[in-house]
Amino acid sequence: AWAGKIAVDAQSSQIVAENEMQGNRLVFVDIPDGQYYLSLRAKDKNGIAGYDASHQFTLNARPIQPEVVSPVLNSIVREDQPLLHWHSIAEAQLYAVEVATDADFKNLHEVKEVTGTSSKLDKKLMQGTYFWRVSSIAKNEQGQEDKGPAIKVSQFTYKPTPVMPDISQLKIEILNNRVFVETVAPLSGLVYQAKLDNEFNDQKTVWQGSGLGSEFNFLLKEYGKQTLYLWHLDSDGVVSPSAIYEFNAPPQ
Repeated sequence: AWAGKIAVDAQSSQIVAENEMQGNRLVFVDIPDGQYYLSLRAKDKNGIAGYDASHQFTLNARPIQPEVVSPVLNSIVREDQPLLHWHSIAEAQLYAVEVATDADFKNLHEVKEVTGTSSKLDKKLMQGTYFWRVSSIAKNEQGQEDKGPAIKVSQFTYKPTPVMPDISQLKIEILNNRVFVETVAPLSGLVYQAKLDNEFNDQKTVWQGSGLGSEFNFLLKEYGKQTLYLWHLDSDGVVSPSAIYEFNAPPQ
């Protein structure tokens, strides 16, 4: 096992915490910020301890960093001004929120201080990956701010919801009971999803297709009024609002 003591002096005469654990980790709970000395020694299976090793360190953990609620690590965000949310910290009067395009927070997108446990971004995001963190700020009796650490970083990717397809140039040709559709190419990273309704007996989804490009065709089931619905579809299965194109298929 490992046996450790934390003291405010090098001689370990003023001990504030001690613990003994097996494995390579020692945990000490509820220690105030300040300058400390760690004394560490090993114990064998008979409980006999070796000599102390010592280490001086500064603890600056308060006010503690809040835990992230959303967006969680590696999540996908669809809004360009998402709501960031975290748990409250009892001693915090303010929270500092930072959003960046890099994990080192050198390229900051937005920085702000808020009083609550959530904040909607003021600046719109561009498509891509973002990193965000939040730290607690407490005020002392003199009104001075003490900002806690922001070690834990969360990450999300902004992918906008696909936009409605442009059908202004869509063309349809009916040949030998088959409908040939030609339209503009889907936007980068997207494909088309389509379905056809037929007015005859109010038939719904008489044909549907997915993973479509700018040209596709399908067999005509009934004549008369046809309604073609066209969506953009991304790699996550998210669809855009539908574009609707109506046409008539006369008997041939």
